[in-house]
Amino acid sequence: MRNLIRALLLGLFTVASLPVEAGSASSQHPASPKVYVPIGDANQVLVIDPKTDKIIGAVSGTDAAHGLAGVPVRDLLIVGSYAESDATGPAKPQGISEDEHASHHPKKSKNLVNTKDSKSFVTIVKAADRRVLRRIAVPGAVHHVAITPDGLNAIVTHPNSNEIGVIDLRTFQLKKRILTGDTPNYVVTAPDSNTVYVSNAGNNTVSEV
Repeated sequence: MRNLIRALLLGLFTVASLPVEAGSASSQHPASPKVYVPIGDANQVLVIDPKTDKIIGAVSGTDAAHGLAGVPVRDLLIVGSYAESDATGPAKPQGISEDEHASHHPKKSKNLVNTKDSKSFVTIVKAADRRVLRRIAVPGAVHHVAITPDGLNAIVTHPNSNEIGVIDLRTFQLKKRILTGDTPNYVVTAPDSNTVYVSNAGNNTVSEV
């Protein structure tokens, strides 16, 4: 189990099982943290109890699960998919081996054709009961998912179309597509939720959006 967690370290995060603010403490509503690990080829997200290092469940129905983020205040998981049949994956970051990079990027799904109109799906999951609430079509494979601090938007990177997508977490709609640099990889959000920074693996730049 520890080797599995280590191998997929870049794709995991912890989220409170109760809808409390991340990092908050309450004696009335003690958080019960869990670790969620996307397993691309298995089309699922494993749920792990960090106290025991045991798998305690799984979220099914997430095709080529890859990027993953949580919204603790709403008890949601936002799961990206890397399901594009012929798409070229992100460039290997410096400092990791080819084997490590290959283990982090699942084999491409054969369900989609590599055209400029190809899509993948972002899956919205209720963490408490692992129920799929919505599947949102987005333009191409998703490498990384980030949530703005206000919990209102999910930002997803599309390395094969050089853009990010903004998903409104109130309506569960893709509300904006924004071009970035070449092969956008990871994204972080500013504390005010109004600015995001995107690392572009294809030309070694950072886009401020």
